[in-house]
Amino acid sequence: MKIKAKIKKLFLILGIITILAILATAQNQTNGTTKTDYIEVLGKVISIDVVKGDVSIRLEFIPHGKFFKEEDGTLTQNLKFDINSSNGKQEIAFEKGKRMNPTEAVLNMYDGDISDYPFDAHKADLIFYFTAKPEKPKTTEEKPKTTEENPATETKTEKPVEEEISEVEVPFSLDFTPALAGYNITAAKTKDSDETFMDMELTITRGSMAKFFSVFVMILMWAITIVVASLAFSVVFRDRKPEIAMFSFIATLLFAFVTLRNGLPFAPPIGINFDYLSFFLAEIILAVCLVSIVATWVLRPAK
Repeated sequence: MKIKAKIKKLFLILGIITILAILATAQNQTNGTTKTDYIEVLGKVISIDVVKGDVSIRLEFIPHGKFFKEEDGTLTQNLKFDINSSNGKQEIAFEKGKRMNPTEAVLNMYDGDISDYPFDAHKADLIFYFTAKPEKPKTTEEKPKTTEENPATETKTEKPVEEEISEVEVPFSLDFTPALAGYNITAAKTKDSDETFMDMELTITRGSMAKFFSVFVMILMWAITIVVASLAFSVVFRDRKPEIAMFSFIATLLFAFVTLRNGLPFAPPIGINFDYLSFFLAEIILAVCLVSIVATWVLRPAK
């Protein structure tokens, strides 16, 4: 009974640790604001292409306060959204009287080597901010000069002088979900970030299960290869009788290893360190063992 109680307690502790780990990896990154007039931004990662070095994110916008028109949910003034996207949409204009449609941006990944799979780590930067697009510039008109002020000329009106209006930074809040199946993503804001400017660094690594399964496949390939090599050694050097079933067994493994390797979670193209450490060597050893057993079966005289 004591053993059963200890086992239940162990499973309970493991369950709690697993739940805490999931919550820690999927914790949202938020950026709040104390303003009542702001833009609420909801962001999430939708895809990662390690080969191209792209991180695709989706951003949704909800205006609040003076930017939001309650009657139809549209904007009350023009806004401009700037983001460091590599897909050409670096500056997006949201017009007055229209809704703020969601947008997708592509971030460049850097500081990582895909050949280190499954232990490769990459980084990407998310930088964006809002500005209030100015309305039509105001004009000032001077009073027409009379003949008394300037007797040499007739009464005329000066051309209106345009006043330059600089763009105003717009505060926002961010609720970013750094989660995607197969990857572990952590987000951290830099010291330059505030309620009107966002500079966030994303660190992207493979998920724990992806790492575990990749290492498991590597160990499995080597274990099977060692067993087959021992079988070939006993046939060639210890006069064990070669059997037809051995040929089909080893030949099947040659093709099965290819499928197993391509079945790795989010596996990059062939040529990574994983292939040089296990796949390529395992295929070579299996091929040599198959040829050795077949040659022994053909050349060895029958007893």
